[in-house]
Amino acid sequence: MSISACKLRRQIDCLQGVRPNYSLRLSIRSQYERPFLAGIRANSSSAARSESSRTATNYLFGPPSWTAAAVIVGTVAVGFAGWKYWSNIHTESNERSKGLIVHRLKSVGFGRNRDEDSAIIAIERGFERKSSKEKIDKVNPKTGLPYFTRAEVGEHNSVEKGIWVIYQGGVYDITEFVEVHPGGSRILMAAGRSIEPFWNVFSIHQSESTRDLLESYRIGDLDHSSAGVDRGSEDAAALELLFSNDPIRDPSLIVRSARPCNAESPKGALDSYITPAEKFFVRNHLPVPQIDPEAYKLQVVLPAEPLSRAFQTKTHSITLQELASLPQTSITATLQCAGNRRAEMHEVKPTKGLLWQQGAISTATWTGVLLRDVFAAAGYDSTPEAFNEKHLILTSHDGYGASVPLAKALNPSSDVLLATHMNGEPIPPDHGAPVRVIIPGVVAARSVKWLSSISLDTEESTSHWQRKDYKGFQPSLGNPTEEDYSHAGSIQETPVQSAIVSAATCFNRSGPTSTVTVKGYAYSGGGRGIERLDVSSDGGKTWHAADLIKAPEDLPRGKNTNAKDGKPTWAWTLWEAHVPVGQADAGKEVEFVCKAVDESYNSQPESMVGIYNVRGVLVNGWHRVKVNLEGECGECSQKQV
Repeated sequence: MSISACKLRRQIDCLQGVRPNYSLRLSIRSQYERPFLAGIRANSSSAARSESSRTATNYLFGPPSWTAAAVIVGTVAVGFAGWKYWSNIHTESNERSKGLIVHRLKSVGFGRNRDEDSAIIAIERGFERKSSKEKIDKVNPKTGLPYFTRAEVGEHNSVEKGIWVIYQGGVYDITEFVEVHPGGSRILMAAGRSIEPFWNVFSIHQSESTRDLLESYRIGDLDHSSAGVDRGSEDAAALELLFSNDPIRDPSLIVRSARPCNAESPKGALDSYITPAEKFFVRNHLPVPQIDPEAYKLQVVLPAEPLSRAFQTKTHSITLQELASLPQTSITATLQCAGNRRAEMHEVKPTKGLLWQQGAISTATWTGVLLRDVFAAAGYDSTPEAFNEKHLILTSHDGYGASVPLAKALNPSSDVLLATHMNGEPIPPDHGAPVRVIIPGVVAARSVKWLSSISLDTEESTSHWQRKDYKGFQPSLGNPTEEDYSHAGSIQETPVQSAIVSAATCFNRSGPTSTVTVKGYAYSGGGRGIERLDVSSDGGKTWHAADLIKAPEDLPRGKNTNAKDGKPTWAWTLWEAHVPVGQADAGKEVEFVCKAVDESYNSQPESMVGIYNVRGVLVNGWHRVKVNLEGECGECSQKQV
């Protein structure tokens, strides 16, 4: 029989008959829980069980070198503790819990030597207790854990009283975890109530590792026999409060999830070089934070001395006014979600993630301060060679985090920008107000919104979204493990891409030839412009070159050295094709296909099969659209697809 460290600890907590001793529990978890879990999970053989026993002994008392001494001291301490506190425990419940713990320990091989016998004896006598008068009134005989009513859980709604939450019938004390919660203080909105409504919104929590982490904080079970307090309406109100800062959005946005908001640009906004801010696609992982521009300060944490190996840092706090006083730069750049066009790949084989069509991409003119200029203003050499650190760490006010290689961030041709304006106006809340970092040519996930801090590190960001998301895997891998994620590289530059955004449902007759007008966009990451766009109306047997529409001359293009005249390298290229069709195609369904070729002659693959990955990222197979041709133009109109 296999048990986990968290189950063992909560049974020990139950044996104590009181709320767990926080300092003892935190110390045990941080020092011994991971090796204990590794040992217990491997106990399929007698040798492994023996190793698990030794590991568990370490978990309970420390390394073997001082186990014996700890047992002696522990016995004396427990004797004193028993004399002082034993009367506070309900003996019947305690005996049942104690018996369950000892039974489970013995079932995995404990008690085979003197040290392990001593461990069981110590457990039977009880661990260090917290001087509290709380008692176990009812115990769940299946788990050995105490029952708590909703009213009792509801009383623990502050750091002072303890932060308790409910999840699937379990009661959890997460007080210790609040300070390190990636989402910041928003977790307090679930204090004293169920976290399930919140987890249903934030799907990032729906993972085995997150549930295992929560389970390590379990202190009891919910008492369903008591009416308690109906908190359904309060839970709904808490969710409303959580998203209270979300702005009113343009109704033409194509919503893929309402909370947090994720929405595509409408098709009509994808055929213009500049996407209006209100129609720019929205990708939020968490609620929009409330930030006072007057109080805003960007924390820039840099080495105290460049090339110093003493790991000493200096923090520079920069206000919006100070950013505005630095040289201002504008660039026109396209941002594309890693999951753009995922729905097409999902049709081939199921993927995990929002089912974006071709609208998770938009283009704007961004204005702000180049990152290099911020470094220079702080008194640093703005070349990557000036630092031992290799990664630029970006952290958001909403808890999101990402990083890019420092060599990319400080390259003079990269145009990395701390943007305060979008299309000539202050950046709207949905798009990162008051400051968003813009990293052109890189997946939009690295252009962190609501920028809170910038720092340097020898390793990439430890954020979930850097280490355990936005990574691709080989086509046959259906369920990536922690190890798979650790070995996969983080997505940075994106591959060549194109999509059809409109196609006429009628044809123009020009002598013996009839044509259909098809329009779309093309884009490639890394600053690579588009060399050619091909369109077919017969599944790729014959191709026709599209006209690449020249970008307006007044669009700021940045300093990218790959720029060609008339081709914005950080922005998409719009195109229009007049594709020949036969007169006999009138009244029939015709499939149009497009593919782009970039300046490095990278071309889109024909099929989704070879590029399939379960996360559905970097989807760039040929884009296909079916249109029913109605007849000659004048009888119909252009159709958004």
